[in-house]
Amino acid sequence: MSSQPSRAGYLWVPGFWAWRKSVPDYFWVPGTWVQPPRPGLLWTPPYWSRVDGGYAFQAGYWAAEVGFYGGINYGYGYAGDGYQGGRWENDAFSYNRAVTNLGSLDIANVYDRSVTADDHAARVSFNGGRRGTAARPTRHQEALASVEHIGATAEQQKHFELAAMDRALYSKLNNGEPGVAATPHAGELDGEGHHARPR
Repeated sequence: MSSQPSRAGYLWVPGFWAWRKSVPDYFWVPGTWVQPPRPGLLWTPPYWSRVDGGYAFQAGYWAAEVGFYGGINYGYGYAGDGYQGGRWENDAFSYNRAVTNLGSLDIANVYDRSVTADDHAARVSFNGGRRGTAARPTRHQEALASVEHIGATAEQQKHFELAAMDRALYSKLNNGEPGVAATPHAGELDGEGHHARPR
């Protein structure tokens, strides 16, 4: 399970690999819990796609519906299509306990709905090409990408910038296995509640 939210209304944002041209190297941005810009919005995770022999980064965004994120199985409710970790009911977010670790947090809005996972599916982290996922956006998902949406919050940007400054999160130094997989708060990369990546 992912680390648990610090309070009700925070949503899980999966970790991802980002690129820093000046290094040049990929660095891991740990998954974390984030307060959405406003009630009713869900996070569409970023993803990498194979384009013309290289890779293109597709940024994540907030919108009323989760759009296409490359068919990447991030886990914790993001199985490759949509989001099964919770849902908005009026202005309150209800968590699916089947995929969300709520720990000892007392949250009234919960439900249990199991999510079927394909345990034999390859855990690839990009879309397209010979080894990437073969998922393609539906017409509805394509339409979602073109409607107005909100980019990463200031809290998410701070988290991203801190990850970019942490040398231990760069793939050339950690061999693609960063020590921190997830954090309980955006903008904090160490301390109590942080989850190491399984080895």
